[in-house]
Amino acid sequence: MNGIRSEALLPLEQLEREETFGQLREVVSQLSQADREILTLRYALDYNANQIAEALAITATAVHMRLSRARQRLAERLTALGVVPRT
Repeated sequence: MNGIRSEALLPLEQLEREETFGQLREVVSQLSQADREILTLRYALDYNANQIAEALAITATAVHMRLSRARQRLAERLTALGVVPRT
């Protein structure tokens, strides 16, 4: 081989990624509605803190706090399932 790695995922990598995303969707669905809402606005819809604040009628500071807490709860649940971030 020429040492150049393709950007395409290998089949095993693709399978692992799909499994991880499935676990993530399952865990997110089990979070509170408020956590799902703020995580969806930030990560699925790519809203910034000011846009989220406006949408939810809260301050940008409150957005940052809610995001931090929601991410922490999500991380705890994923860790409990054995899902760990890739290094």
